[in-house]
Order: sequence, then C-alpha cells, then structure tokens
Amino acid sequence: MEFTPTLLWSQSKENIEIEINLPNISSQNLKSEDNIFHFECLSLNKKYSICFELNKDINGHNISLQTDKKIIVLLNKKEDEKWDFLTKQKGLYKNNIRINWDKWDDSEAEDEDDVKNINIGGMGGMGGMGGGIEGMDMNMLQEMMGNMNKYQDREDGEDGEDGEDEEDGEGEGEGEE
Repeated sequence: MEFTPTLLWSQSKENIEIEINLPNISSQNLKSEDNIFHFECLSLNKKYSICFELNKDINGHNISLQTDKKIIVLLNKKEDEKWDFLTKQKGLYKNNIRINWDKWDDSEAEDEDDVKNINIGGMGGMGGMGGGIEGMDMNMLQEMMGNMNKYQDREDGEDGEDGEDEEDGEGEGEGEE
C-alpha cells in the first residue's frame, strides 16, 4: 500500500520551500523538473509518494536538506512573483498540502499597495462625514439591517409582524388573559 505524505509549503520572492515531515526516511527519490514535483520514499517500512504539476515555472530545485525527521526542498522560481497555490490543479491533494504559516513571507510592499488602492469614499452615517462606500445603496443597506432584526426577533421566540407565529399560527409561549 502506498501513502501520500503531508507537505508544508511557504514562499519568498525568489523561492518555494517544501517541507516533508516523515521519520526515518530512506530510499528517497526527488525530482523537480519541467514543473513537475515528484517525491517518493520509505518511512517506517511504508512507501510514500506524491507527484503534481507546480502552479508556475521553476528553475529546478537547488537545495534538498534531509534530517532524521524531515526533508526540506527549495525550488527556485523562474519569475519573482507570488504563488497563490502550490499545485496547478487547485484542490489537488488538499488534505496533504498545507501552507507553512511559520515561514510565510508576507511582504510589506504588497500590504502598502493594497492600502493605497482602497477607496471607501468616506464613512456614511458618521455625523457630518459625507459619502459612503462607493456603489453602495444606503437605503438598501438600512432595509437589509431592518430585515435582519425581524429575523433575529423571530429566532428569539418573539411574534412575527401579524402577532402570530408563522409555523403553527399560534403565538409561542404566550398565554391568553
């Protein structure tokens, strides 16, 4: 029987790092060429294997480091751009490929660009401050909020607008006087 290892991945501007955590790895075979990542090994007498097409182009792997509990593979990106996914086919190995948040490189430059591109056009409803979020109909928003309150009241056991519960036609928990 063949098993699929769990991969943790992270990225920097230039590289993708893939970490494979398995104890006592032996007979490993690692290939990363033509944008295909292929890894297989034995760990505790079990065969592990994973193979997939990478999301974007790489120059091959330039570092593979092995300890007694894990292998770390560094892939050199062809383009210095952010990858949203490790695999080209989204959802492939979704239970086995995870983001390594401890090593994730979140560049401040991207955050600054995102902040510059936000246009909220003012804060509607804030006493004297004009505007609102661009393209938003404030009347529609108020109507939606009112409907949410009605819905919440019904969930809490209060009567509907006509004084009767909609499910069985009788008020719930109310006695007659």
